[in-house]
Amino acid sequence: MIWMQGLVCFAIWLAYGLVQSRRSEFIRAKVEGMSRSARVRSGVASMILGATLLFAAFFGCIYAGGFTAQGLAIWAWFVLAGCGLAFVHAQTMSMALLVSLVQDSVTSMPPASSDQQTPNTSQ
Repeated sequence: MIWMQGLVCFAIWLAYGLVQSRRSEFIRAKVEGMSRSARVRSGVASMILGATLLFAAFFGCIYAGGFTAQGLAIWAWFVLAGCGLAFVHAQTMSMALLVSLVQDSVTSMPPASSDQQTPNTSQ
């Protein structure tokens, strides 16, 4: 039973990840309005906090008895499914924030010269 519950959660999380990937233009536009330092702080914080939330929910469900011999209790399944969605959201936003930093540094470089200059060796 727990494998089926896990597969359903995984399918929900995967579907939400696909939705987020289709919203990438909107997310990119929203992220580009932030300062560089805010993107760094928000990107790192959302990566760490999303994982912390998911692990805290997992261990909280274990501690509260949400894992039974028959599988997850229904309340534990909803808690883990919801926290998993929050995790996926935090990770996609974190990657959008951090990748935008790399794109800024690549696209803000001056264009390379098309002239090939040879060193002056006549001294």
